[in-house]
Amino acid sequence: MGKGLRNGTMTSTDRWDRTSQGARRARLVEQARRFLRARRDAALGLAPTRILPRASADAWVLFWCAARRVDDAMEAGTTAAPHWRRRLRSALDADFAERCVGALLEHPAIVDADRLQRRLLRGLTGLEAEARFDRPRPMLEYLALLEYKSVPAMEILDDLLFPDEPRRLVAKHANLFAVSTQLGDDCRDVRRDLGRGRVFVTLEELRERPLKSFVGSPEFRQGRTAMCARFLAEADGAARRFQSARSRRRAQVLSAMWSHALATKQVRPTREPLRVGG
Repeated sequence: MGKGLRNGTMTSTDRWDRTSQGARRARLVEQARRFLRARRDAALGLAPTRILPRASADAWVLFWCAARRVDDAMEAGTTAAPHWRRRLRSALDADFAERCVGALLEHPAIVDADRLQRRLLRGLTGLEAEARFDRPRPMLEYLALLEYKSVPAMEILDDLLFPDEPRRLVAKHANLFAVSTQLGDDCRDVRRDLGRGRVFVTLEELRERPLKSFVGSPEFRQGRTAMCARFLAEADGAARRFQSARSRRRAQVLSAMWSHALATKQVRPTREPLRVGG
């Protein structure tokens, strides 16, 4: 009997796999996986697929590929946020990223198309706002940016990971886990971002020290790692209140994967040369 079949009855995720559009979706998923592998996007792009059922893993790959395609296009300056806002609200022929989102909408865990659109629009606002972070800002402003920049994507992942849990707990876990991972990502990419004129180092961290020397110091990395760990511990606390053992196990594995990243070079600043003053 095939995966997901229970007592001879096809589950909703089986139906998502076996609709008449299944072959088209499978080709789209394979394209998305190839894109993420070529981009070496393992930390959040491909790692969650290890703990998701196949259909939900495919849905996440579709979304994450779409998000990265849009992010890359905006970073390269080939498109801007207003373009994608118009596309979200239009009936234009879909490009690759939009076909991925369209396929994601067919998944049973994504039951509210309006809510998905609001999340996508919040993510666009975050991408737009980060370009204005051209100097160190207070921690509260930086955390507000992360609320737009990274939380919407984690909310979508948590919908797929924990479909039967109370929405309030899932939202809390998504918020805290997203901030933890984004703090680490911005630490890792700090030199590249500075070279592009974006400063994701806060005034509280910097404390009037020279920016260029500080981002290369062990103190910066250790401080960021400690912040990541604090937010992760709070996310774990929310996940321990999930109702099902399956959800709690998935949350533990997700947390363990990120804890491993915190303990390795993945959260340390890269060695890219700095091209900024300070």
